[in-house]
Amino acid sequence: MIEITRVSTGLLAASLLTISTTALCHAQGLSAPLSGAAPSVPAPPVGTTNPANSVTGTSAGPATAVNVPLNYRVDTGDVLQIDVTRHGDVTRAVRLLADAKIRLPRLTQPIVARGKTCEELTEEITRQLTTEGKLVLRPGQVSVSVIEMRVRRVFVRGNVGRSGDFDLKNGWRITELYAVIGSVNNPERVTAKILNPLRPAPLPIHLHAALTNPDSAENVPLMEGDTLVLEGPRAKRLFVKGEGPRGVHELDERFGLRQALVQLGYTTTGATGDVRNARLYRHTVSGDPNSPQTATKVNLLTLLTDDSTPDIPLEDLDTLDIPVSQRFIHVFGEINTQRKVYLREDQPTYLVDVMGFGGTSARAKIDDVKVMRMVDGKLTIKSYKFGKFLANGDLKQNPEILPQDIVFIPDVKRPDYVGGIWQAWGLFGIVQAVLPGVRLR
Repeated sequence: MIEITRVSTGLLAASLLTISTTALCHAQGLSAPLSGAAPSVPAPPVGTTNPANSVTGTSAGPATAVNVPLNYRVDTGDVLQIDVTRHGDVTRAVRLLADAKIRLPRLTQPIVARGKTCEELTEEITRQLTTEGKLVLRPGQVSVSVIEMRVRRVFVRGNVGRSGDFDLKNGWRITELYAVIGSVNNPERVTAKILNPLRPAPLPIHLHAALTNPDSAENVPLMEGDTLVLEGPRAKRLFVKGEGPRGVHELDERFGLRQALVQLGYTTTGATGDVRNARLYRHTVSGDPNSPQTATKVNLLTLLTDDSTPDIPLEDLDTLDIPVSQRFIHVFGEINTQRKVYLREDQPTYLVDVMGFGGTSARAKIDDVKVMRMVDGKLTIKSYKFGKFLANGDLKQNPEILPQDIVFIPDVKRPDYVGGIWQAWGLFGIVQAVLPGVRLR
């Protein structure tokens, strides 16, 4: 009876031990031991025994390292293999989480891995395990390698090409990224630059040179976080009012005022505007139509006819105002032209020019052409024998015509016999209608 009681007591104690061990294993995240087997629980080292970022728990088997550049700096998402020879409790594979910190047994404080190379991490871990972990380590006993690289991103932004986020591959340069985003129209006109907080300053890139000569310095190696900004030529808006090509015109951003007017087909020949006194209005804040404007006088005649005159740079939303020209004359009489004629701005106008505007009629009395002009507030009238100028080149009969002049070409008043007969016949018809008794005999 006593032996049976002892056996029952032993079985009860074993059962209680198994239940306690199972509860302990679940509490520590370990697998429960097989029935009847003692649990395999290693002695807890100093610090965290099961780091949250450990990929394989407290130990890791052999892993194949990824071939990364020597200057590769680890960051969130990388998986590192930490090997400490003869210390299997520290050896492990670690995935860097958002804080990019490594937590190891025997260490109370995590190691910041972000921005460090594998070599730098090896030195840091060796130092911490030696000083804080109290391990005696020899050179080469600790090694750190990358067994899984994070997804590294580069970005393309701008108004040309294909914008987006792209996976950065080892050895990528501008040309490799260009091959992924596709061709860009007129790369020689595209302004390119690389932005990255890790770079000391924005890096301008001559895109055309990088593409035409991949070995040039412009074909720079890319690094994680680079943003390639591609800006094509943006259109500038130029408003024109007054005596010119009215409206709003979109122009190449590289164009100055001369190039813009040439593209619009504007010329000073026959211009009805005062091209010598045009005004260019510009907003004090470029591109802001609500900002105040400043006015600058522009001589379009000099700008368009004298190549030595420097072009005038344009900004978005500039306004060109060409006022009505006062360089005009009035022409009346036996000439086939408009009554109001604008004079050329680039050269003086003479009577021969006026007579050739539209040609005179057959009844024009060219030897008595009148030119009326206001001089000191008084009207003066001079007569010129234009026929003598045509006959013998008398320059006195070919005066310069000034703005506001009035030119009159009179009628020769030759007798018109045919017209007289028809006029008489018409008068006879009127008389006959009034006096029915009148007959032509």
